[in-house]
Amino acid sequence: MVEMEHSRYFYSVLCILTHSITVLSSLVISGVIWSEETLHEPMYILFMLPVLNGVLGSSSILPKLTSDLLTSSNRITRTGCFIQAFCVVAFPVFEITIFTIMAYDTYLAICHPLQYANLMTKVTVIKLIIGSLTYNLVTLLISLFLSARFPFCGNKISGILCDSMVLIRLSCVDNSVNNVYGTVLFSGYIVFCIVLIFHSYLRISLICLDCPSSSTQSASYVSDPLNEFFQYSLLAFYLPSYDTGSGT
Repeated sequence: MVEMEHSRYFYSVLCILTHSITVLSSLVISGVIWSEETLHEPMYILFMLPVLNGVLGSSSILPKLTSDLLTSSNRITRTGCFIQAFCVVAFPVFEITIFTIMAYDTYLAICHPLQYANLMTKVTVIKLIIGSLTYNLVTLLISLFLSARFPFCGNKISGILCDSMVLIRLSCVDNSVNNVYGTVLFSGYIVFCIVLIFHSYLRISLICLDCPSSSTQSASYVSDPLNEFFQYSLLAFYLPSYDTGSGT
C-alpha cells in the first residue's frame, strides 16, 4: 500500500472504473438473458453465471481497496476480514464449479447432439447449479466457522485482502483441523473438477479429430469457454498489509 500512496488517486479511479464496468456490464448481460425468454436455455443460463460471479470477485476486493486508497487507511475489522475471506475464497471455487458444468454441457452438445435436448434440460441445469453451489456454500461456511473460533495472536496481514490461510496463520492455537479440512476437501474438489473438465474436452477433441468437416465450428465452441476460464483464473494481487483493528 505504501508503494501505491503516491499514485493513490490514479489507482482509486482505476478501481472505481473497473468495478463499475464489471457491475454494469454484468447487470446488462444478466438483464438481457433474464428478460428474453428465447435465451432461457442451458447454454445462456451457464453463460450468465460467470458474469454474475465476476461481480462477487470484483466486489470482494475493489471497494475496500478503493476506500483504503482514498482515506490512506489500511484497517479492517475482524468481521470485515471474515466476510472478505469468505468472498475471496468463494469466487474461484464458484468459478471452477461453473466451468465444470459448462464443460459437461459442451461435452453433451458435441458428443451427444441428438440426445442433448433430453439430457441437458433447463430443469437439469438449474438442479446442477443449485446442488453444486449449495455444496460449495456449506463447505466454505464450515471452513469460515472453524477459523472464527480461534483467537488471534496478531493483527498484521501481509496482503491487500483477507483469506482463509491468513486467518489460520493469525490464530494462537493449533489449527491442524483447518489445515486438514482445507487440504483434503478443497484440494480434492478442485482436482475433481479439473479432471472432469479435462476429460470432457479430451472427448470433445477426439470427436473433432474424427469429424474434420465440423472441426472448425467445434473448436470454436470449445475454445470460447476455455479462454474465459483461463481469463478468470489468471488473477494476481499485489501484497501490502492490513491492520485488523478490533470491531464487529
